[in-house]
Amino acid sequence: MKFGKLAAGAALLVMPLSGLMSGVSYAQSTGVVYVSTTGSDTSGNGTSGQPYRTINQAVQSATPGSIIMVEPGTYTGMVTVTKSVTIQSDPANGGGATSTIIDATGQNNGIFIHGVGATSTVIEGLTIEHANNQAILVDNASCVTIAKNDIVDNGLQPTAGVLENKPITLVGSSYSVVAGNTVTGNQAGGGIAIADNGAVNPGVAQNGNPAQGGAGFADANLVIANTLSGNGGGSAIAVNSYNGGQGASYNQVIGNTMTNNASGVMVAAEPTSANTFVSGTVISGNTIKQSAMPGVIVQTRGGQSGEAVTGTIVTENTLSGNGPLTEVNLSQPAAIVAVSSGVADTTITNNAISAETYGVWNSGAVNTLVANNRTNSTVVTPVYGVASQSAGATNGNISIVVNGSALLTVPSIADGNQTFIPIWYVMSELKSLGMTSVWAKGVWNLTLPTGVTVNTSAIPTGTSGNIAITANGNLLLRMNGFAAPNPANGRMTTFAPITDLSQLLAGMGIQNQVSAGMWNIVIGGSTSTGTTTGTPPASGNTKSLVALGDSITFGYGLGKTNLQPSPEAFPYLIGKAGNLSVTDLGVPGLTSSGLLADLATTSFQQAVKGASVITLDIGSNDLLQPAEKDGLFTGQTLTPTELAQFETVVQQFTINLQATLQSLVKLNPTAKIVVYNIYNPVPSSDTMAHAVAVKILSAMNAVIAQEAGSFHLPVANAYSAFSGHVSQYILTGNVHPNAQGQAVLAKIGEQALSSVSAATH
Repeated sequence: MKFGKLAAGAALLVMPLSGLMSGVSYAQSTGVVYVSTTGSDTSGNGTSGQPYRTINQAVQSATPGSIIMVEPGTYTGMVTVTKSVTIQSDPANGGGATSTIIDATGQNNGIFIHGVGATSTVIEGLTIEHANNQAILVDNASCVTIAKNDIVDNGLQPTAGVLENKPITLVGSSYSVVAGNTVTGNQAGGGIAIADNGAVNPGVAQNGNPAQGGAGFADANLVIANTLSGNGGGSAIAVNSYNGGQGASYNQVIGNTMTNNASGVMVAAEPTSANTFVSGTVISGNTIKQSAMPGVIVQTRGGQSGEAVTGTIVTENTLSGNGPLTEVNLSQPAAIVAVSSGVADTTITNNAISAETYGVWNSGAVNTLVANNRTNSTVVTPVYGVASQSAGATNGNISIVVNGSALLTVPSIADGNQTFIPIWYVMSELKSLGMTSVWAKGVWNLTLPTGVTVNTSAIPTGTSGNIAITANGNLLLRMNGFAAPNPANGRMTTFAPITDLSQLLAGMGIQNQVSAGMWNIVIGGSTSTGTTTGTPPASGNTKSLVALGDSITFGYGLGKTNLQPSPEAFPYLIGKAGNLSVTDLGVPGLTSSGLLADLATTSFQQAVKGASVITLDIGSNDLLQPAEKDGLFTGQTLTPTELAQFETVVQQFTINLQATLQSLVKLNPTAKIVVYNIYNPVPSSDTMAHAVAVKILSAMNAVIAQEAGSFHLPVANAYSAFSGHVSQYILTGNVHPNAQGQAVLAKIGEQALSSVSAATH
């Protein structure tokens, strides 16, 4: 699922429904204060008949929650905001960004929003130009909305020592929205920045005294549907951490258009203090073209211990004609770059890439998943540094033979001169030999039985590689592996080179030899090693459940990391109750169009063909698309234009769902299939937003009922099950189900499945 408010420690994905569907996050209005170039700060009283002359005077006079209505004209100086107000152009009097201008010539900022008192401030429909530094600087104020502004020609005389000098810069701000702005021709810093605050305040000059910022996280902000072009000096959009112990988590960069900027999107932990970290950033649905540097850069910048960038998701973006990153010795153009050992668990999927030397360039980043990206002949090397099925690797099988008996056959991927197999199978095999092991973030730690020693001289330890193998905590081997779909069942897993694994066994005194299509292992004197447990079924001989969907199916937010589907997700609960093996193919952020594309791949088709039961939960993310159009940020009810935009989404979803169900039935005419409808994650206490969500979701759920009915498929009614129980079933501050919510989804799925026999469609 991909809409809803996020919180620190929450999971993926997109904008609050209260923002998407009821306008920007306006404070509760207690009055309107007018400003006009013909008004007076001395004789005016802020009424429409006697407006103030300056915006600052209006802000000072306004009570918190007021709307500052700015009449068309040009206003000079810097506006300082320390209370919750809305500053907007007057739409009833010819207002709008083109006619309502703040000229900040000679000032550090056009608008400076500072402190917790300014929480929920809104800036809308203005042009802000000619500031020396940032056009808008938000400092330790959260829930701020910056929407539909023109940010032009700022950064004219940037102050030395300002680390984040982008024309829209938010430091120490959470739950804020930057939406529908045009950011063009700014001369320093780039475009839009999200950063934490603390001992290092990246929004102001340090001047040798870094102790300037109040502690502030940068969590769950949304940068959506902005247009950024021709901005120099930095990234079009950046999500950075400068302060250890603060950090930037679960921020989202969605549906923006970036052209001809210094770089596209940067996600980085900066070397300003120890333990800076960025986690859970989502970069989705953006168009990034002609950047001087790569389109997306995920990195730690080096210089301090503990820098980390984890869990970044880069999906469904369009990238073309971007440049190199010479600071990491990448001299050729690249679309997406993940670099340095502090970067972990990056997911790069379903992106369209053209006109680049490298599609994806990985160097030192750990557990980078690259799959289902689309490149054409203008991309010389689709993937570098991470093996991937989309990079031209070929699938096969390796038979593992122990003491002359064929124990099992495992899938393999041949990439270049090496053959890779899933580590999972080897872990299972070693477990049968009494060697338990744990996998965590690129480190595979073995616990050896008493008396077992390792001849490390037989193992070429190596100094590089994104996978480390340790025994009882001691490093044995480093090797380069990759994450890719298991050809046997389509599930993501980590592959390692079989030659390195062979050397590992040799160092443990286990004789083995790799030859064409076979790995012969000899256990001293033994004739049998027993059976390996938990091997995923490669065929339909065992009853199995295949789960298709988005982050709800995935179980996003329920585990310590989101690298693999959660065992608490509803498909696993259904599988446990029905004694079914489970293949969870849920993809966070997936749309109905993305699922159709996935169903065209061999791995997904194989999984579907072998299923006894199929669950389908899709459609929530489709509702994100209208947010990329201007009309969604203008008021608290849906206008006819906005309704038309949603109608277009519903129409396309109808086409996609029908094609998806046709594909599933054709691939597997005997499977039981259950389709979930979409629940409303907005609590009823948020009256207006809840009502708008009901209207949109009712249309989507009507389509689900109609299309499922046409194939005689049962519908698991999540909408009814969650109605009135949002606080019980959904993670706090989030839209994803908690463990109790997943249990409810499992229960209604089981009920739906029990109501129909197989093959009735």
